[in-house]
Amino acid sequence: MVNKEQHNIGNPLIAATAAKVISENSPMVMKGVKTGSMVIAGAGLIYFGRKYLKKLAQNKLLKQAGTNPEVRAAVDIYRAIPEGLKKGQGGLFNPIGLAKDAVNQVKRIWQRTDTDRILNIAKSIHSQNLDIDKVYRYFYKLYDEQLYLLLNTALESNDLARFNNYASSGSASTSPKVISQKYAVVKVNNLNVRKTPENMSWKQILTKSNKIGTVPFGKILGLTTGREVYDEENKVVFVEVHVWDTKYKIHTAYAWKGGLKFLTVPQLQKEFKTNDYSAILRSKNLYRFDPDSLNGIDNQYEGGIG
Repeated sequence: MVNKEQHNIGNPLIAATAAKVISENSPMVMKGVKTGSMVIAGAGLIYFGRKYLKKLAQNKLLKQAGTNPEVRAAVDIYRAIPEGLKKGQGGLFNPIGLAKDAVNQVKRIWQRTDTDRILNIAKSIHSQNLDIDKVYRYFYKLYDEQLYLLLNTALESNDLARFNNYASSGSASTSPKVISQKYAVVKVNNLNVRKTPENMSWKQILTKSNKIGTVPFGKILGLTTGREVYDEENKVVFVEVHVWDTKYKIHTAYAWKGGLKFLTVPQLQKEFKTNDYSAILRSKNLYRFDPDSLNGIDNQYEGGIG
């Protein structure tokens, strides 16, 4: 019979064996605990060390905002975007940051992106001839975020296109800039083509119009130069195009961007259902202007679109 005291302490042989095993392996166990602690401490030191050095570099760059316009542009754009859309600051070693991130997500209910401010910054990037690539790089160094990805979240697609066009060319177009030579094909009825990139007011039309012709739907207007001009007074984006006259001479003209579609050579061949590219340009599909009209026409009736 096992008495009550023996039952409470268990089997003496098993207990003794366990004690012996723990005693024999205690140096190894303690060594493992010590090594693990050192690894954790080292990882923490590296993490906080890198974070500290990055913060120093960011603060140093931030101090340049008063003298460096590209840095200032990056800072101003960041301030115009709601906190809830920005990269969270919380993490395993920053529980307070996690709490702030949660609050910022709630603020998104009533906070909105300051779109006008961002677009005005884009205008200043172009007007001051700033390097937009530097703005992107400084933004990443300051905030550890890709500016384009953040703007893609913060802005509507039309406004994102405006930002890019304002910054690169001063244009307010809501579609991507035509950055290479493409064939401009008219996609509206009777598109006005002009000698200068501006819509003439009715007072100007009474004396001399800048309109050089009206091109019908489906015609090839010409070849884009890659340049866009924004007529801010009339809120119209013009595309600069090389056009041909009836004597096969090339001239520079302007047309409303919204009235055109822009095609590569393969797309042009598909549009006109032929692989003979030169035949397309020799055909009546290419609109040719009267040479006399290319200087502007007195008392020209505007009509048309754009």
